Amino acid sequence: MAYLRGCILKISVGSTLWGVATGCGLLPFPGDGEVQADEIPDIGWEAEIHPFVEKVSGVATIVDRRTIEIRDFTYDGGGLNTRFYLVADGLGFSDEIELSGGNWVRGEPYEGETVRLEIPEEAPTGEWNLITLWEVPVGVSFGHGQFLNPDD
Repeated sequence: MAYLRGCILKISVGSTLWGVATGCGLLPFPGDGEVQADEIPDIGWEAEIHPFVEKVSGVATIVDRRTIEIRDFTYDGGGLNTRFYLVADGLGFSDEIELSGGNWVRGEPYEGETVRLEIPEEAPTGEWNLITLWEVPVGVSFGHGQFLNPDD
């Protein structure tokens, strides 16, 4: 389910939605925009990345305060300009934190790779709990996951 400001768009699992976001603020992250104390990711927390628009998957783990590792990263490599971001559930995409790695589009797919991403020094802790592979020009998540404590 994709959340648009002012409406809810329901599509069937496995369906593909094509369109252009024109300032509508496509938000695939339902929530209240507040990261509660028990939701603040810590070292060792994991996010299973689920596909949203593209077939993207992997398991992101917080290695240390400035590093996230994605194991078994799978992505067809398509798109125009895709980048990894940290966001808080329920917030618009103006409050994102871009991770290292730049544009992940390439001519061949990623198949079960391990990649490491740097969290910027200036990134605030406690203000994000999701990771997303974001298609920048279109304004949509190709895939995302919420960091959870694996011990819970």
